[in-house]
Amino acid sequence: MKHFRYAKGFNAILSRRMEAIDRLTVSSIGNFLDNESLHQILQRVADLPALQELKVWCSQPVAWRHDWNFQNLRYLAIKGFGCERGTLNLPSFPTLLDLRISFGEANELPDPMEFRAFVDLSRLPCLTSLEIKGVIDAKIDDRLTFRGVTKSLRRFTAKYMNGWTFWDAWKCMNGSLEEIRLQTSRESGRPSTELNFPRLKTLELENSLDCLPLRNIGLPVLTQIDLKLGPGDFYDLQHHLSSSISVLQKLPISLNLMHDEICFDNYWPTLLDSQDLETLAQLISLSNVRLGEDGNTILDMLSSWIVNSELPDL
Repeated sequence: MKHFRYAKGFNAILSRRMEAIDRLTVSSIGNFLDNESLHQILQRVADLPALQELKVWCSQPVAWRHDWNFQNLRYLAIKGFGCERGTLNLPSFPTLLDLRISFGEANELPDPMEFRAFVDLSRLPCLTSLEIKGVIDAKIDDRLTFRGVTKSLRRFTAKYMNGWTFWDAWKCMNGSLEEIRLQTSRESGRPSTELNFPRLKTLELENSLDCLPLRNIGLPVLTQIDLKLGPGDFYDLQHHLSSSISVLQKLPISLNLMHDEICFDNYWPTLLDSQDLETLAQLISLSNVRLGEDGNTILDMLSSWIVNSELPDL
């Protein structure tokens, strides 16, 4: 794999023979990114016949051209997405199979009005896997917008996409998706219109219960929901348990707890209040819920809650 760091004076490298490169990683030097050099590199490699894998770290909107056409690229990863102001329109990738987008740190993100990125899925006709990662302590808002309709996308993964309009993305990809995996993400708002996922076979929701309209959704071939509850799920869970049309009361559920940098195992007993524990007890009482690997932890928390709630006031 060729690994280039771009900075001023990179033109000499661009003049070398690059036709045989099949994998390329481009990253920055220092704090001040040389947008022009990155633009020149991407413009040059766009036509490389052998290039199949491209990783771009700290990408600026000015570096991309909407009319570029990467003919043979199979894998594209953009890290540090949205670190610079501007509007980014992702070019056409007619053979791209796997796209991964990762935003920068919270203190690097410009205001939503100063950075916008648009991805037209109709220009990615072979895309089968899409992964997006936001920032754990910042809202993505409308910094990223999907357009067009895909017929090829099978797998969609989102992590830390807080305050993002998932609804707009679902309209572009719901017809073809077979796998959805969401982690610690929150929907910014959605209409009540029904959504259908006719091919969805795998649904994993980890601390992301409100990212799908589970009270108004069609899932004809889905046989189980893998639910990993997080602290942010219990408010929405109460509404699902009081709604007879929620799929959480219809489809089999494999129930676990989330475990990441937010929730360590020994923190769980301190994260839930009495109302949360009551909601959890109501959930596991449903006939369609099966406790997973965290079953003992869940039962221990509920047992302690029941014992403490029955103690007389001193």
